[in-house]
Formats: sequence, structure tokens, C-alpha cells
Amino acid sequence: LSSVIHTNLMSYERALLIDFGTNSEMALWDGSTLWVASAAGGPAFDGCGVSHGMPAEWGAVRNLDFVDEKFVCSVIGDGEPVGICGSGLVDAISLLLKNGFLKTSGRFQKLQDEVLIFSGKSRIALKASDIDVFQRANAAIRAGMICLSQKANVALENLQRVFI
Repeated sequence: LSSVIHTNLMSYERALLIDFGTNSEMALWDGSTLWVASAAGGPAFDGCGVSHGMPAEWGAVRNLDFVDEKFVCSVIGDGEPVGICGSGLVDAISLLLKNGFLKTSGRFQKLQDEVLIFSGKSRIALKASDIDVFQRANAAIRAGMICLSQKANVALENLQRVFI
């Protein structure tokens, strides 16, 4: 992490680095001082509290695409998916929004309990409660970013670069 901060973050006048996970660490460089904080990213990014969630291990959906009205999964280890990890969850929610399954409020467009992502030996779906877990983690991380920006006196919109 220190080499990433030194090489990338400090090459800019104002930059932010976020490491999403249970304790989503953040570092904001204001040009002279490195400000650090963490926020409870927890369940959404480590698989706990998500219906078919799992850590980024063998069998986890790590990336998704939406082709011909179907989700296409990229899986760690290239086998059949057994669950979804944090990066897969981020992709899934993005695709649900982009393709009209999800309202910007986080509610499903249609009266449904879940959206099926994959069906095979394992069945992977996202439920309304999964979206809620993600929204809570997102809010915690956003609060951490706002606190850092206020302490450093750097408006988030004035950052030159954000590293994730």
C-alpha cells in the first residue's frame, strides 16, 4: 500500500485512494498532508449479510456483464459460480440500474423479491435486502470520504484523481 500511495497518490495535488473491504480504508492527499480514515464497508464487500455472498475466493462471481437479456458471469478460478463477492456485487447493482431492473432509490422496478443472476448447480440471486446492505456500506464509505475532505479542506469535486 505504501508504494501505491507514494507512486500514485502523491503524484497529484489532490487525490483519494479507497481500499474497499470490511474496513474500507481511505487516504486523501491534499498536496502536503496525507489524511487517513476507514469506514465500515463490511458485509457488502466481504460477502457477509448478502444472500449469496462470499469472499473473493475460488467460485466467486467477480465480474458481470449483461448480454442478450442475460447476466454473464466471470468467476474466480473460471469454474461454475457458487456465490458473489464484493466486486461482483458492485457490477451486479450497476447492471441492474443500467438495464432498468432497479430504481435509483434501490428498489426493484417490478414487484419482485429478487433478480436471478445465475442458475446452475448453484442459484445466485440478488434480493432487496442485499441492495440494502450495499446501500449501507456505500453510505458509510461516503461519510468517511466527506469527513476526510472536510478535515483536509478539499472539496471532493476538486480531487484530481480517485484510486479504487
